[in-house]
Amino acid sequence: MPDPEIKEWIVIIKDALLGLAAIVTMLVGIYGVRSWKRNLVGKEIYTAARNLVKESHLIAKAAQKLRQPIYPYEKQQLTEDETKNFTKKELWRITEAKAYKAKVEVFAEELSRETVN
Repeated sequence: MPDPEIKEWIVIIKDALLGLAAIVTMLVGIYGVRSWKRNLVGKEIYTAARNLVKESHLIAKAAQKLRQPIYPYEKQQLTEDETKNFTKKELWRITEAKAYKAKVEVFAEELSRETVN
C-alpha cells in the first residue's frame, strides 16, 4: 500500500493536470472561434468585393455607349420653320441635347435591367 502522503500528492497532481487540460481546451476553443470569425469576415469581404467588381463592370459597359459620339441619324431633324427662329449654336444645342437625353434614357434602362439580374 502506498504511503498516504504519496496518495495526497497523486490527487493534487491529478487535479492540477485536469485543470491544465481545461485551460488548454478553453484556449484551443477561443483560437478556433477567432479563426472561424476571421474566416466569415473574409468571406463577406470577398463576396462584397466580387459584387462591387461585377456592378462596376456592368456600369462601365453601359456607360460605354454614353461616350460614343452622336451620329447624324441620332440627332433630331428640324424643319425650316423650326430653324428660322434659332441661331446655329442654339440649333446645335437643341439637337445635341435631345440626342444625349435619348442616350441617358437607354443608359438608365440598361442599369435597371442589369441590377435586377
